[in-house]
Amino acid sequence: MDNGQSALFARRIGVAKSTVHNWLKGDGTPTLKASLKIAAHSGASLTQLLSGDLSTWVCPQVEPQLVLNLPQPKPRTRTAKRERNWAEIENQLQGFLVLPTPITVREAGRRLNIDARLLYLRANTLTRQLGERWKEYLRRRQDEHVVNAWPHLEQACIDIWAEGKSVTLREVIARVPAPILAPLSNLLLNLKDVQSHLMRPDFESEAAK
Repeated sequence: MDNGQSALFARRIGVAKSTVHNWLKGDGTPTLKASLKIAAHSGASLTQLLSGDLSTWVCPQVEPQLVLNLPQPKPRTRTAKRERNWAEIENQLQGFLVLPTPITVREAGRRLNIDARLLYLRANTLTRQLGERWKEYLRRRQDEHVVNAWPHLEQACIDIWAEGKSVTLREVIARVPAPILAPLSNLLLNLKDVQSHLMRPDFESEAAK
């Protein structure tokens, strides 16, 4: 095997060249691990190898690997660098800031065909103003939802207490229409605020009148 070259054979089986050299010269015996590697690569059994009985052993034939003519990948064409007019982009961002309904930074990027991260990098002040305006819009919307749901939550609590029950989410959901509750981002917190308001002494006095 390997044209009798011990160095090539050692590289094939993954052991030190000196191990194969000493073994061939009769100056040493390979370890069991090395012997197993020799047997596995030569096609001989471990018994044949250790006993030196290679009368029935046939040198394994190495089949040359076929070369496949695979198509070569086409080089990727680089996209031409896009030049942007940032003065015009900032004018458009200022226009977004006065829209009747605020928009998100992502939506602004979509309209300008620019990644939102790039807007933060190149037009940070205007982009942050857009983001803050959107957050404030969401807060106002949530406040409106709470104001709309408040009388329904109050009446639900009063009815539940009148029946001698504890106020739970299940009891409230059973009494308040889903379209009223759905927009609330934190129903449990809003419900606690309503109960605290109803249990105030001044509210009980007004209710008694």
